[in-house]
Amino acid sequence: MIDNWLSDIRNVIRWNASELHACPTDETRLHLLSRLNVMQQVGVLSRMPIIRDFWTRGKRPMLHGWVYDIGSGLIERVVEQVDSPERAAELLPRN
Repeated sequence: MIDNWLSDIRNVIRWNASELHACPTDETRLHLLSRLNVMQQVGVLSRMPIIRDFWTRGKRPMLHGWVYDIGSGLIERVVEQVDSPERAAELLPRN
């Protein structure tokens, strides 16, 4: 069960391996991985049938993805205003 749950993050790591390996520290690598994972999860949410159905009917639920930094207490906006299949396509991995 956990293997399936972790498959998304494994894909994010695989799709972005060179960018992640280029990070100078573990901290910057983790921060980048968090941002990339948020983008992936917003992409997954944007492909859900209920969201697609709303968009097809002209309704505009807006999807947003943020990262909360527990150390600083700050919220970083990673992706905002995903309100269409076209905007969601921008989140696809660059594999």
